[in-house]
Amino acid sequence: MFHSSLAADARLADRFLRARGALTGLWHPGIARLLDVIVEDGTLALVTDLASGVDLAHRLAQTGPLPPIAAAQIAATAAEAMAAAHRVGVVHGDLKPSNVLVARGPKVQLTDFSVALFVRAGRLRSESSEYAAPDIIDGAVPGPASDVFALGCLIRKMTTGTTSAPEDEYQGELQEVAQECLRPDPATRPEAQEVHDRLQSWLANGAGEADQRRALPSTSVPAKAPSRESPRRPAWWVWVGAALAIGLATWGTVAVLSGGADPEGLQPFDPGSPAVQGIGTPSQPAGATAKTQEGGVSFVGHWFALLSYAVRTGDTVALDKATNTACAECRPALEAIRAGHADDAKLVGGTYVVRRVSTSNLWTPERAVYDVTVDRSQRATVNAAGLTVATLPALSFVNCVVVLEWTDERWRVLEIPTTGCVN
Repeated sequence: MFHSSLAADARLADRFLRARGALTGLWHPGIARLLDVIVEDGTLALVTDLASGVDLAHRLAQTGPLPPIAAAQIAATAAEAMAAAHRVGVVHGDLKPSNVLVARGPKVQLTDFSVALFVRAGRLRSESSEYAAPDIIDGAVPGPASDVFALGCLIRKMTTGTTSAPEDEYQGELQEVAQECLRPDPATRPEAQEVHDRLQSWLANGAGEADQRRALPSTSVPAKAPSRESPRRPAWWVWVGAALAIGLATWGTVAVLSGGADPEGLQPFDPGSPAVQGIGTPSQPAGATAKTQEGGVSFVGHWFALLSYAVRTGDTVALDKATNTACAECRPALEAIRAGHADDAKLVGGTYVVRRVSTSNLWTPERAVYDVTVDRSQRATVNAAGLTVATLPALSFVNCVVVLEWTDERWRVLEIPTTGCVN
């Protein structure tokens, strides 16, 4: 909920109402989700998911710098989330440790998509300045390149305890990625997706031992005292550019509620975890090969991961193998994916996030029926000239029925009777 002085600003409230559709369409596992914007009786409030975990600033204050693998896992997820936002015209604008929530898994979510910058009209606070790109300090409007610069600072902070140690303290592949993010010229910085892919590749290839030895934490900067701020607090997020349909010259903002502390925190690196997938075709979980109710649940999640991969890349080979050609609801979805990537066009967005899979009372080993709660982010078709030629709105299905069959010692999607949940 906004302070009354901001809620009384009719122009601010109007901007949020006009941006509601675009903002609620920003769905990604690495971003706390906005559900609605409420303007009523002098109140301006933003309804969001409750995100669990503790903020990274609090964690670093307690533990000091992180091992390179843990830092790379967090940075890769943050980069992927920012890349998803950048593709639909959204920048974070204020990335720093206190705006990164870390829970078990590790699950990482970005918060504070920058109402602070909106309210300050571009003026930077001192505590944020170490993450601000030179171009932003010089007065430029925050954009994707400034997000990437902040990500480079975040990597340094996580691995050395400071963003400003001498360059000879930054060695190894992980730190080379950070250095590229920190290039003074914004035009020469990598895109967030490139950062994500490079970090994922480093993780998947074992995160070389030499890199781990070289990227040692700096001992020159003591850890800060833990913040007095409660781990469960309101936070503010999302900058939406004029590229969105809201037609604003400035950027809008959204709020997020952070969850409570997660006592388990970061878990050991797992090469098969979602945190290190995304370079190639998603790997099938071991549990998805069992002819059991639980095996079917695991396979359903894997099938939607293959669907997201196909949307992103245009590669439907693995999805074709996991789907019966008789699936009437699946055929047009696959055809639309292939058409969307034809003639140098591409699909942007359209990521599927499975919230829940439950076994139907109709389940049998021969016809395994599942009820799936699944979200899909907004999807756009962009032609070779870079123009958006078609869009699909974001959707959420609480009861998407998925029927599996067991054939050739493996699961396969037989049919999806629910119309529209995979289009």
